[in-house]
Amino acid sequence: MTQFAELGGDDNPVHVDAEFAATTQFKRPIVHGMLYGSMFGTIFGAQIPGSIYMSQSFKFRKPVYVGDTVTARVEVMAVRDKPHIITCLTTLSTEAGLAMDGEAKVLIMDPDSAAAAAGSSR
Repeated sequence: MTQFAELGGDDNPVHVDAEFAATTQFKRPIVHGMLYGSMFGTIFGAQIPGSIYMSQSFKFRKPVYVGDTVTARVEVMAVRDKPHIITCLTTLSTEAGLAMDGEAKVLIMDPDSAAAAAGSSR
């Protein structure tokens, strides 16, 4: 957490100071949303080599706490031809339920990869 705070410049004490976080509605440190949000770029890169991550929206629904187990999921909602762009629903959940959802657009350099992506999710 502190490395991400240092790298990104977001040193909000709710993320890095347990004593401070204990005085907030969260009662303990919460993970930076952009840290777990970055998992989606990794998923796209691993599932569709050579893809270009074009955009991502996030809606943070519940906090993610240090030590939580998270499940990230990508569901292809639409595939556009010329240029080949997929639009995906992205969600991240913890044991407590949906923590974040959003939409991503990804440019597919190899059109055959779009068909393969439409048949799988993670």
